Amino acid sequence: MTLDATPPPGENSPFLVRTGKAGLYADWMRQRWDKYVVNYSLRMQADAVAGGWSAFRHTGRAIRLPDGFGFSRGTLRAAAFPAIAALVLFLVYRMRKGKSDGLPAGGADRLPPPYARLARRLERAGYRPAPGIPMEGMLSAAARSSPRLSGDAGRFLALYHRDRFGPWPLSPGERGEAFRLAGWLRRAVRPPGAR
Repeated sequence: MTLDATPPPGENSPFLVRTGKAGLYADWMRQRWDKYVVNYSLRMQADAVAGGWSAFRHTGRAIRLPDGFGFSRGTLRAAAFPAIAALVLFLVYRMRKGKSDGLPAGGADRLPPPYARLARRLERAGYRPAPGIPMEGMLSAAARSSPRLSGDAGRFLALYHRDRFGPWPLSPGERGEAFRLAGWLRRAVRPPGAR
């Protein structure tokens, strides 16, 4: 069954009732921050450069300098070259920094190391991610094949969902518990059918 998790709009929206208009604006700003700062991928950067270059070319064609203004078109192009070169160097720096930080391709946000190690272990053990809910799908399958994991898997998933998708970060104690559970589950996971 496919469900749409988008809250209903209007005055009856549970999100609006809970947070008020200030919460809506804060949520919008958080989404913009995630899109244009946290997840600003190389592809988005390339699209921005292509759009900027296109606008620059069209602007150059539209602007006609009056005679005696003091700058020739060649001079303006020569002045624009260092700015474009600096932008390209910045994009190359960002791309290399992203690779050295271990960011996944496409600019997706990266999992904290304990979660990422657990996800890799689940995949190596033969639990393939389900569309839309990779960690939950893999861990639920692992818990079904090894019932002793079910209690800790349930507690971990509750903390994981709050940490990754909740409106507020976990407390340091809860985050430490989530990381400890992730480590224990990683060590305890067995391939399907193994005892």
